[in-house]
Amino acid sequence: MLPINNKAAKGCTPISSSCVIWNGPDLPCIDLCKGDNIDTVIYEIATELCNLLDLVDLQNYENIPENINDAQDLIQALIDNLSNEVECCDNEAPASEQIITMASCFWYTNNTNDTVTTATLEEYTRMIGAKLCDLVTTVNNNTTAIQQLNDQVNQNTANYQELTDDIATGALMPQFASRTSGETGTTNDGLRALENSYLNLKDATGSADALYKAALAAGSNLNTENRLDGQGKMNSILGWVDSVSSLADSVNNLWLTVLDARKGLNALSCTNSVVAECRDISLKFRADITADLETIKIYLDGSTIPSGFRDCNSTGSSL
Repeated sequence: MLPINNKAAKGCTPISSSCVIWNGPDLPCIDLCKGDNIDTVIYEIATELCNLLDLVDLQNYENIPENINDAQDLIQALIDNLSNEVECCDNEAPASEQIITMASCFWYTNNTNDTVTTATLEEYTRMIGAKLCDLVTTVNNNTTAIQQLNDQVNQNTANYQELTDDIATGALMPQFASRTSGETGTTNDGLRALENSYLNLKDATGSADALYKAALAAGSNLNTENRLDGQGKMNSILGWVDSVSSLADSVNNLWLTVLDARKGLNALSCTNSVVAECRDISLKFRADITADLETIKIYLDGSTIPSGFRDCNSTGSSL
């Protein structure tokens, strides 16, 4: 069939190609359907041909070896390379026998005391399976225990007797419990008695802060005060605590002070020269007056002082 613009149309009916219809089967690979005109058929075939030409054009690929000149060489090279890979892999050990580096939690010490860090794939798989089974068992046990505890809490059915251990109340705190010695009681009873005892003690002694302040009430200058019994300072007494930090330290110093005072007073009361009457003391004094008449110094150096007494200030007293 010739186109309608062909002048050599002898013997041919001048018909347009658009009027020629494809009467063959549908060809999905080139999107051609029965009933399409010949123009569509040729267009689809030409498009597929161009795509094939682009596909085999080596200029459209990268990293092509220099000895590859056309598509046939490229396909043959791919086949040869694939064959070599297959031959290489055929010589390798089966996957189950390949050596695998294990995770650190699977390391173990063998009979020669060496740390084993690798195993075959099969061995490693078995170890992982055993470990997984252990974990599943542990999780199941924990789940069961948690469920049991949850049921007990929700239903308030916890065994009260087990949670309230018996205590020998009579032996522990007989003065606060109405039980005979050796008779047992619940933990709640013991805690109530202990709480009452603590509150009574706190009411009697005061708070911890109050006790601490009371312990420091004596002041630091008491350390250097003169003793009433004997010579020296208070901190020279055996057992004296210089830096008081607790009620025990304060009470210790308090008793040492009381004992020192008692010994001093006892020495005065037991001396043979104790003055019983005023006539036993004879006071004689003299006085000096400063020029500005602002200060008078009185001296008792002419007085009669019984044995056992002394002048505390021999330099005089100022008025």
